Amino acid sequence: MPVPPRNLRLNYLLTRVEKSGPDSLLPRDAAELLIGISEKEVPEPEKSVTALFDSFGTLGRILNADRDGIAGVVGDKRVFPEFIQLVRSIYQDGGQLPLTGDFFTSSRCAEIYCKLLLGGCEIEKVLLLCLSYDYRLLSTAVLARGNTFSSEVSVPKMVRKLIIARAQKCILVHNHPGGSSRPSRDDIESTLALKELLSDRGFLLVDHIIVGRDGTSSIYRKP
Repeated sequence: MPVPPRNLRLNYLLTRVEKSGPDSLLPRDAAELLIGISEKEVPEPEKSVTALFDSFGTLGRILNADRDGIAGVVGDKRVFPEFIQLVRSIYQDGGQLPLTGDFFTSSRCAEIYCKLLLGGCEIEKVLLLCLSYDYRLLSTAVLARGNTFSSEVSVPKMVRKLIIARAQKCILVHNHPGGSSRPSRDDIESTLALKELLSDRGFLLVDHIIVGRDGTSSIYRKP
C-alpha cells in the first residue's frame, strides 16, 4: 500500500534536515515538519509551533533550546518539551541512528520516539530499544524486517542485544505499515510470553509499542 502524500512530504523534509541540518529548511517548511510529526502527540501543535518560531526564529534554535525555554514559550511543562528534546536528539549526530543518552520519562515519550523511527515506513520492522535501569536509551537494534512480529522475534537474539548494550530493561517496537496500531491478539499473547522469558533471564520488558497509520499504541499503557 503506498504511503499517503502527506507522509511522503514529511519524509522528504526529514531527509533534507538529516542531510543538510535543521536550518536548511525554510521557516514554513520547518513549521510544517514539526506540526506534521507532533499533531497527534501534543495539544494544539499549530499554536505551539507558531509561538516557538516567533520566539526562536529558526528550527535550529528551537532544537537547541533547553526544556525550560520551550516550556516557557508554549506553556507546556511536559509533553511538548519532551517532544522537542527527542526531535533534537535525532540531529545531534548528523541524523545518525540509533540514538543514545535520551531518558524515556513516560510511555508517551517512548511512543513519540517510536513514531519518529517507524512512522511512514512501508515495510514491517521489529526493533528493540535497550534501556538502562533508569530508562536511558542505550541502543536501538533491528530484530527483524519484512515479516510478522510473532514469527520473527528470537529471545536469544534479544538477549544478545541486551547483553551487548549492558541493558537491564527494554521496549519492543514494531509497525503495521498498512493499518491500525491496535495490537492483535497474537501481538498481546506473544508479548506476554516474551516478557516471561526475558524475566527468567534477568531482563524487564517494560512496553511493546506498535506504530500504525493512525499513530501509536502501547500494549501496556491504557488509552
